[in-house]
Amino acid sequence: MVYPRLTSAELRAVRLTRRRWRGLDPDEVYALLRRVADELDLLHRDLRVAQEDADRVKAALLRGQTGNARASDRRWRGGRP
Repeated sequence: MVYPRLTSAELRAVRLTRRRWRGLDPDEVYALLRRVADELDLLHRDLRVAQEDADRVKAALLRGQTGNARASDRRWRGGRP
C-alpha cells in the first residue's frame, strides 16, 4: 500500500484516546511522536539540500559536456571555430 507523504505537522497533530487501565503511557507516546516529527523535519531538509546539490552537479556536467563537444568539434575542423 502506498501512503501519502507524512509530514511532521501531521505527527504533531496526532491526539490519542487516553485509556485508564491499560495501554501505553500517552506522555511517552507524544514525546516519541515529537521526536519522530523533529527527525522527519531534518530528513526533509537534508533531502532538499541533496536535491539542490544534485541539480548543481548536473548543470555543471552539462556545461562541461557542451564545452568539450565544442572543443572536439574545433579539433575535427582543424582548429577552426
